[in-house]
Order: sequence, then C-alpha cells, then structure tokens
Amino acid sequence: MAQINKPTSDSPLVRLMVLETDKPHPDTASDRGSFGQIVHHHFSKAGEAHHPPLAVETDQVFVVTEQGGRMPKKEEFEGYHGLLITGSMFDAHGNNQWILDLLTLLKELWLSRPDFHFTGVCFGHQVLSRLLGGKVAPSASQDWELGHCEIELSSTGQRLFRTRDAKIHLHQMHQDQVTEKPTVKSAGGLLPDDAEIAVWGGSDHTPVQGLYIPNKLFTSQAHMAFDEDMVKRQIQMRVDNGGIQDLEHADKAAETAHLEHDGLEVAKAILRLFMYDDDGMGLAAIASASIGERDSAPYKKVVESITSSVESLDSAVQSYNGNDKGPVIDASDALVKSLDDGKTTIDGLDNLSASDAGPLSGVLMTLSSKSQTLTDDLKSKRGDVEKASECDAVRKALGDINTSAQALVDAAVSKIPKGLQTLAQGFVSQFTNSFKDTQEYFSTSNCINGGGGGNGTSSSTGGSGSSTTAGSTTSPTSGQTTASPSGKSGAYMLAPVWGLGAVMALFAVPLHRLNNCGQSLYEMVRRYCDVAPSDDCPMLHCYNTDNYDFVNQQCLAGNSVADSPNNRKQLRFCCRAHYSGFFKYLETCGRGRVNAGSGQNDYCA
Repeated sequence: MAQINKPTSDSPLVRLMVLETDKPHPDTASDRGSFGQIVHHHFSKAGEAHHPPLAVETDQVFVVTEQGGRMPKKEEFEGYHGLLITGSMFDAHGNNQWILDLLTLLKELWLSRPDFHFTGVCFGHQVLSRLLGGKVAPSASQDWELGHCEIELSSTGQRLFRTRDAKIHLHQMHQDQVTEKPTVKSAGGLLPDDAEIAVWGGSDHTPVQGLYIPNKLFTSQAHMAFDEDMVKRQIQMRVDNGGIQDLEHADKAAETAHLEHDGLEVAKAILRLFMYDDDGMGLAAIASASIGERDSAPYKKVVESITSSVESLDSAVQSYNGNDKGPVIDASDALVKSLDDGKTTIDGLDNLSASDAGPLSGVLMTLSSKSQTLTDDLKSKRGDVEKASECDAVRKALGDINTSAQALVDAAVSKIPKGLQTLAQGFVSQFTNSFKDTQEYFSTSNCINGGGGGNGTSSSTGGSGSSTTAGSTTSPTSGQTTASPSGKSGAYMLAPVWGLGAVMALFAVPLHRLNNCGQSLYEMVRRYCDVAPSDDCPMLHCYNTDNYDFVNQQCLAGNSVADSPNNRKQLRFCCRAHYSGFFKYLETCGRGRVNAGSGQNDYCA
C-alpha cells in the first residue's frame, strides 16, 4: 500500500518504488515495519528537511520470490520517478532465480524509461553495479565493514552532499562489495559512449562506496536509514546465523551504533536526483567548465584590471599621512579609468549565459575582499584628511568612483537575460546602499577641513572623471536608501564595484537547478552579514528559513549574527538576509519551470 508524506500543501511530490530484498530483525519489524516502511520514514524526514520541502510517496514490493515475494511487472512503475533496492542477506553476485529475474526487470526499465532513476543500498548498490557490468565479490580480506564508518568523499561526493568536508560517516553492514566499478564498455549498451560513472566516496575496506551517473543512478554501500537499534540487531542477526564470526569486531561495531551519521544528507541527495535530475552537479557540467572559462575570459580580464586598480589605490591610501594627496588622487583617477574602460569592454561583449560565470567566482571574491580592505583603510585616514583640509578632495574622488562603478554595474546587468535584470538590480542595491555609509563618513558634516574648523574651504582635487561637484555627495540611485553613518562597520566604498560581483554571481548559481546557491553567493552573504564560517556551516545552499526573520532584522540593523551552535542549527547554511526577493524567485522554480507569476521563465532554464 502506498504511503505518502506531504510537508506542505504545495510541496513537489517524489514518487519512489521500494524493492524489498530482505526482512528486518523481528524486533525492528515490530517497531518500525518492513524495510519499505523504514525507507519511507527516512526519506520523509529528508524531504521535510530539504529546501524547498519535498513530499515523498512510496510503495513497496517484497521481491524475494523464494520467500513468498513476487517480482513486479514493468508497467507497475508507471508514474514513479524511480526505484530503490534495499539491502539483503543474499549475495548480489549470486544466481538465485529471483536475483536473475530482478536483473531482467532492471534492464527492461533502464531501456524503456529514459526518465527513470535508480538507487540502491548495500545489496541494491551491488546489484545495480552488476547490471552495468561491474564486478561484485567478497572483500579480499574476507572481513566485514561494520557499524559507524568514515567515508572519504571524492569531489563528486562533495558536490552531491553539498559540503566542503572531506568525509562523511554512515553505518555499514557488509562483506561483499563492488570490486570493479562499471564502465561504458561493461554496461553492454545500457550507457551512451560519453556517459560518466563516478565513485562519490570510498573507505579503506571498500573503495567503491557509491556510484553516481548524472540524471540516472545514485547508489550507496552504506545503510543511510539505520539507527542504533537497527545496527545492533542486524549485527546480532549476522552473528547468530554465522555470517559474522569475528565477535570482537562485532562488539566494537555495536559500540559505535549510537554515533550520529549523515544518512539524512544521502537521502536528500537521492531526492534531488529524482526530482531535479542531476541538480546541476553532473560531470557534464565539469566537462563544460573549459567552455565557460573561454567565454568568460573577457569579463575576467575586466575584473582583474579593476582589482589591480583597487590594490594600487589602497596602497596609496595606506601611505597617505596628510602631506601629499597626489598619489591618492592619481590612483583614484586610474581606478575611474579602469572602471570606464571596463564598461566600454562589457558594452561590446556578448550576453552572459548561466554557464559563463562559474570561472569568475575566484576573481570576483578577490575583488570583494580588496574593496573591503580599501574601505577600511580609507576610513581610518579621516583624521589625516581633516588635518590636511582634503575632505573635499575625498568627496570628489568618492563621487567619481561611484559614478563610474554604477555605470559599469548597469552595463553588466544589461548582459543578463531580461527576466533577471530587475532581480539583479535589486540584488546589487543591497551592496550599493552600503556605499552611502562611506560617503556619509566623509560628508560635509562628518569630515571637516582643518580638523573641526567648520565645513572648510574647497580645495583643488587635481582629479579627473565625472563632473560631480566638489563638496557634494552623489545622490542615491532610485530605490536606494541612505545608510546611517554610525553603528555600522565594514561598509564598502566600492560597493558598486562589488555589485559587479553580485551581478555575475547570479550566474555562478546553477540557475537551472536552483537548490544550490553556490560558494560565491555564500561568501558575499557572509561578508556582508559578518557570519563566520564553521565546520557546521561550510556553504550557503538556500536551506532552512526557520530563523530567517531574526537574521534579517539583525543584518538590516548592521549587527553581526552570532556564530552560535543554536544559530548554526537553525540556519544550517547561514545568513539569507537582504536577499528575500532573490530567494523568493529561486523558490518558485521547480523541475525547470516557474510555478507562479509571469515573465519569469528566465529564472529557471
């Protein structure tokens, strides 16, 4: 009988057929039900924890025909996104009739349903590998891998589980393993010639802990749904039937059964495969990286040139002691020229696509960091500026830089698909608003020539650039608000320049798979909201809104968001503040279409 868990009324529904290949310990069956029911419970929790929440519907069939089960027909899988094969006491390399029948069914589904997804746990992992020609056998040492175990992640695994950690931990219960992963050749026509078969993780005992084929398959040797009681009971069953003979090893494994594991993250990754195909993380995306690098090269050159000019200006600012403004003005003029040249270059470039900006992440983050340093250094020199009666010169330089930087941002926005341009302007405005803080810091009321002798007299700037009048501040762009000059730290003089990074970071996000907002976006959010990264909070992935209102209020007030265990738990992947509009649009996207509104299809490719 089908079981369904629906976290919200509009949650997208993942429909999963569970092929049960064993029965749990009698006590587990009494407490938790069959393996199919256990899978349903686990994936329901994963769906609730996912963002956006995913509803999960499962049905199950016990397929061990020699124990009274039945093998379903291909037609019974209509309407399902995919199947999951459970673990089993049987050998996946064996030739029991039901195993051969299962392989026949899997092959039929593989060939007849290009849209269908396959996942398996333990025995299921091994039998799917066998289907594709992989080798399955007992471990060379004949040892079992038991209990809470550490798995080294490959780069594919880190992407799938959305973590920068090198390891995850899962419960194990096996002696057999995949000794040779499948290949296109071994698959005997089931895979196209350009198919990629990735191993997402491995351990000393079992180098192939899981397989991943974009849009098609995700397997796990480990048991993602096992809890402490299940681990202990399953170990005891294996000891009682003579499968496990090393009792000391069994006892040590049972002692680890209470430890926390990452089974929920594995289930989330599988749900993403079923609902969103490869979630923008397939190896094909890596293969296309060189194309993105080539197409984004002119933009990268612009960013690098601006960064160099920012560094030169910062060096001049650091050396300034109130005696000679010449080097600072010259460096400021050079930055304005770099910004103007960048705008001219961007005006002549082709429009950006979603795949173009990934290679830009590194240089954009460098520009962001350098801009912040320049802002801090400039503000630290206000006393020297006042004593030298050069407040007007600084105001003029700030106005020139802001005018040219805003023009550059506008040019970059124009290269974005029309459906994203309004969104990008709003996104960038969060950064350009903070520019007003630095202008206020050097306004006529806050930077006084002569160190407090009134508004002071105008002095020659000696600079070139825009025609902003000395002694005035650039008027806020429409839709922006002027920030208070007090109570904030870390405002950015070059916020419009950083805004260029914000615009292009929209494309570092895999917009066609909108659950992963990317490292570039995380870095910008972290720096603006001053949220320290931690092991528990490695990346922003648009997860979990439980504490959103609190964080939004804190960030709008210019306060830090404490890096406390509770905040890490509630926010899970850090601060989403200031980007409610951006994320609102992201959250409307599902399976390649927009669920609400019109004219927004460019948000979801």
